[in-house]
Amino acid sequence: LLVTNESLQNQMLEDTSCLSETIYSLLTDQQLLLEEQANTADKNKTIRKLTDEKQCLIEKISYLEQIVSQVQHELTSIQETANNFESQVVSLNDELKREGANQQTLLVTNES
Repeated sequence: LLVTNESLQNQMLEDTSCLSETIYSLLTDQQLLLEEQANTADKNKTIRKLTDEKQCLIEKISYLEQIVSQVQHELTSIQETANNFESQVVSLNDELKREGANQQTLLVTNES
């Protein structure tokens, strides 16, 4: 009976030791999981922040695209106006040349 009791005590000590190791291992795993969870939360926070910044940049780019479109439209309008002015200047120059030729003809006629 003494041997059996001692054997049972040894078995209990071994079981307790094994259980302690298992508990320690589980606590270590739990700690690692908690650290991973904290890292994941930090990463999610960073992702949300970057997503917000990305959205802000997209809105700014869209606004700039609208401005560029307006400027292009205004440049086209200015170019058309410049072309019209150039055409008017050419017409006025032609008219002045004709008028100058007419004046020259009148002058020659009057001198004769």
